[in-house]
Amino acid sequence: MKLELDVQAAETFLYPTNMAKRDYQFNIVQRALFDNVLVALPTGLGKTFIAAVVILNFFRWYPKGKIVFVAPTKPLVAQQQMACHGICGLPWDVACEMTGNTAKSRRGDEWEEKRIFYMTPQTLDNDLATGDVDPKDIVCLVVDEAHRATGNYAYCNIVSQMQAVNPYFRILALTATPGSTSERVQEVIDNLHISLIELRTEEALDIRQYIHKKREEPIVVSMTDDFRHLRDLYLDVMDENCNTLVTHVLLPRCDAATLHPFRVRSIYAERKSILAQKRWLGSTINETAKMADARHHLDTFSIKMFRARIQELLDSMKKQDSKKMKLAQVINLAASMPDEAHPKMIKCVDVILDHFSRETQDSSTRVMVFCSLREAVHEIVDLLNQQEGVKATPFIGQASDKRGRGLTQKEQQEIIQKFKQGTYNVIVATSIGEEGLDIGEVDLIVCYEAVKDSVRMLQRVGRTGRKREGRIVVLMTEGPESSVWQKSKDTYKGVQQTITAGHSVTLFDDVPRLVPQSIKPTAHFEELDQPEFEPAMISSKKAAGKSQSHGERSEEEEAGRGGGSVSTGCGAERRPATHRIEAHHYLQHRQSRRDYK
Repeated sequence: MKLELDVQAAETFLYPTNMAKRDYQFNIVQRALFDNVLVALPTGLGKTFIAAVVILNFFRWYPKGKIVFVAPTKPLVAQQQMACHGICGLPWDVACEMTGNTAKSRRGDEWEEKRIFYMTPQTLDNDLATGDVDPKDIVCLVVDEAHRATGNYAYCNIVSQMQAVNPYFRILALTATPGSTSERVQEVIDNLHISLIELRTEEALDIRQYIHKKREEPIVVSMTDDFRHLRDLYLDVMDENCNTLVTHVLLPRCDAATLHPFRVRSIYAERKSILAQKRWLGSTINETAKMADARHHLDTFSIKMFRARIQELLDSMKKQDSKKMKLAQVINLAASMPDEAHPKMIKCVDVILDHFSRETQDSSTRVMVFCSLREAVHEIVDLLNQQEGVKATPFIGQASDKRGRGLTQKEQQEIIQKFKQGTYNVIVATSIGEEGLDIGEVDLIVCYEAVKDSVRMLQRVGRTGRKREGRIVVLMTEGPESSVWQKSKDTYKGVQQTITAGHSVTLFDDVPRLVPQSIKPTAHFEELDQPEFEPAMISSKKAAGKSQSHGERSEEEEAGRGGGSVSTGCGAERRPATHRIEAHHYLQHRQSRRDYK
């Protein structure tokens, strides 16, 4: 091992008492110091605190070692730097945030000068590949949203690159749930070289006292007569294509009401021999897939989105035939209906207005709506903002698409802050709102559609019930969608039970212990003060004109971060600290107020 252990420092591991001690956090920290641990805790139970304590001790034990915290998005990287680095009194001048916005010319210098890095995985992957960082210098890697470590995602390549030259580093992987199936969980274990899983469900005895009740209300939304008439008219047109696919043995059966676009496109791989002889069927397959996609948007999202997709389909049809005339009738009927006539749109507004009418005395109540597609997000926001007392805003990712640009990191941060302050009382978010971001306390979650992926389901639910009871309303159009939510919940429970029982997953048993067996660190508890935060410490070396870092936070964002009880988003309330440890003291610290017995 390249890095030298400070043997004297390693006789203890420091455990901050700035927050009330929780046994499950303490137990997980103990194990994470000696194993590659996958921590699966429900949202809001302090995974970041666990990471911070582990970072603190590797920082003490290895005076020249580097610790890297990777998170999948730039907003999460910025948030985790402030949350994680601001818990245990770690000195700010050793920390560095590096994303794709960090100038390449500066990254080599940062690797030389700093010790704790908060990064996107793509940036770390690139720096490992180019040699800007020596993998042997990294003693601890913290992986946030670890369930992403599948396929070709950068997390997988990072661990592979590092282990090829350095097996002596510790991995701490954090997630709300490790995967939607046992196979996906095993893939995460394999890719992150996990030797121990610390999993807690909301029923676990050691976390039950910290869990607030979440009331789930699945609502199957009935179709109106006008909506049903539009849908039936459209299904009649789809049936013509479905019959063609069945007649030519491309599909064994085909129900237009439930046909999925992916199922149609899979014909290309499954029926190559038939398509080689009847190439003209390719246009029918493409057309049917587009039709199925349009029907899905009609069932699940909005009439306006349905119209847009039918118009695209009409524009692509060169032949003027009866089918095109029927589709023109469909789009004319859809155009005669107001956009907000979709039963889900109506129900979504009703649920939110009902919530605010019940909470008239509580100006702090907040609502979050989840919807997978940006188009629907903007429609919902526009409709909500027509209602008295509702102040809604979209919350979407940074990438732009053909229908518009995304939000910059600075804009995302401003929206979160305004939501916490009450400038907005409703956020309508795509999947960007599901993972990790500290949105603040939310009393009502409205899932505009049921998602099949149990990981996404759990993350949506986890946005509420953090400090008080929460409510989750799941809207499902009658028909195939109505069974999706329960299937997702059943899948999640099944995976958790499988892992807990030790079935179907295999852990690594070759993870080296970094601290020699002769050294058995004992816990020392210490109430630690935070070194004074100076924005220049983490922002001065960033390229000009880049996205806002947390070193450039507004005065409003910094308000409330002073003395007294401060919410950290790490599972507990921070108590005012009475003792301060400077950077050099970490390497020499020997005493504590009380030992763990």
